[in-house]
Amino acid sequence: MQGVKARAKARLPMIQSIWLFSLAGANPSDSPLFPRNDAQIRGFVSVQPFPNATTDKACKLESVLGTPDGELTFIQATGFAPNAELTIKSQSYDEKHDYTAKADDDGTYFSALLPAVAGKESGKTVIEVKSASCSPKLHFQWGENSYQLE
Repeated sequence: MQGVKARAKARLPMIQSIWLFSLAGANPSDSPLFPRNDAQIRGFVSVQPFPNATTDKACKLESVLGTPDGELTFIQATGFAPNAELTIKSQSYDEKHDYTAKADDDGTYFSALLPAVAGKESGKTVIEVKSASCSPKLHFQWGENSYQLE
C-alpha cells in the first residue's frame, strides 16, 4: 500500500498558476496566500491534470479539459502578433471545420470546442491555428475513458 500512495503522490496534477486578488481592489498581490492582517485576500489556483500544449516559434497552442472526458475542450493560444488574422482548422474523424478569427490585442486567442462526432464514443481531434508568423498544431483525445490517472 505504501508504494501505491507514493506513486499517487508523484502523479498529482501540476499546479499551473496561483494568483492572489484583493476583493476590495481586485489587484494581483504577491503577499502570502493567507496573510494574517487582511481577511479579504483570497487565492485562485488553476490545476490542469492532463497538460497538453505545443509551440511553433513564439506561438503556443494548448487544450484544456472543460469536462472530465473532453466533450468540451477549451483552446488557448498565445504568442501571436496583436490582432493577427488567424486561420483555424480542426478535424475529428472525417469531420473537418475551417474558419477564421482574429487574435486579441495581446496576441491571444481563446475558443470553446465541442469535438465529438455523431455515432462515435471517443476519438482524437487535430487543431491548427495559423498566422503569418507561426502555425502550432495540436492533437487531443475526447470521449469516454480518454483521460485516466495511471
